[in-house]
Amino acid sequence: WPHCYDLRVVYLSKFIERYADTKIERTRDLFEQVLAKCPKENKNRKLFFYMYADYEENFGLINHASEIYDRATKEFSDME
Repeated sequence: WPHCYDLRVVYLSKFIERYADTKIERTRDLFEQVLAKCPKENKNRKLFFYMYADYEENFGLINHASEIYDRATKEFSDME
């Protein structure tokens, strides 16, 4: 998975830059796929949670952003 990290960050960034608020559901699907496939021990998951929540704050629903922050908080508090 480490070699996929940079590719996924760039892909998600470019996808958001290009489609912004026009493909919200597809963007959510992409983030959910990344979070499902990224190993839970990987500390880089924090960036994906942050990117996902930031996207929701800017183009989606604030309720979704708070749910994402809650998921991240629970996941990372269990790890530490």
